[in-house]
Amino acid sequence: MRVAATKGKTGWLVLAAALFLLARDVRAADPQSPPRPEPPRYRVPYQLTDTKHILVRARLNGKGPFHLVLDTGAPALFVSTESARKHGLDSGADGWAELDKLEIEGGPVLEKVKARIETPFQVSGMNAMGLPGIRLDGMLGYSVLAHFRIELDLSKPHMIWTRLDWTPPPPKAIFAEGQAPTELAAMGSLVRLLQFFVQKRPEPIYVQRGFCGIEVEEVEGAVVVRQVLPDSPAWQAGIRPGDRLRQFEGKEVSSLSELHALATEHGTKREVTLEVERGQEKVCLTLRWGKGL
Repeated sequence: MRVAATKGKTGWLVLAAALFLLARDVRAADPQSPPRPEPPRYRVPYQLTDTKHILVRARLNGKGPFHLVLDTGAPALFVSTESARKHGLDSGADGWAELDKLEIEGGPVLEKVKARIETPFQVSGMNAMGLPGIRLDGMLGYSVLAHFRIELDLSKPHMIWTRLDWTPPPPKAIFAEGQAPTELAAMGSLVRLLQFFVQKRPEPIYVQRGFCGIEVEEVEGAVVVRQVLPDSPAWQAGIRPGDRLRQFEGKEVSSLSELHALATEHGTKREVTLEVERGQEKVCLTLRWGKGL
């Protein structure tokens, strides 16, 4: 009799637990609960330098563009002393500057970012020899990159950055007095010495890209407009979400790589012509570039 009572109690406990789990599942599926918003996603264009470093462009406090190498081994955002001086970025006595705004080409924006005003030996060495094919202004390191999940496919002209709901810890100095070890710093000096014996490449000519203001995706062999920024050059030209880009300056467009190549080729023009497909209708538009990076 005592054993039977124990089994009965266990059965009631199991039943109660099942009912509790069912109720919890029903509440979780409650249609009244608001859906979680999708985190912001950005298409960040990049280029490979001649040394195969990944380079992005950014504005610091509205100034620039700065050419920054993506470096997962760097603890923070580094800006070379020369570039900081050129653009009027001042650092404190500790060698750090707090930026009001960091704007990365493609859309990501961070506020109140600490930047180390210092020329890493890797940057000074490569600039001295002209190895990257473009002058480097610094490195984009952990304290910035950790704000995002980054998807990189080197066969495509852009990365996908997704904003994370997480704030990385502030950067800390890992070397005495904020300086690199003597052995590493000497490498930069050695490369600068070598430039006297090896012909340096000519300085590149910088060309600003035009700003358009659209987000596009490749769907079944067509480039489709997902979003258009209000009051952007694209919006003023008449481009709308859902439009399919068919021609750019009279050339057919069927992939994101083709669109990127044409935009790069014609980005210095004041205006370009587009043909979009809207439903069953073909619409010819004129886009006047805005000021980009």
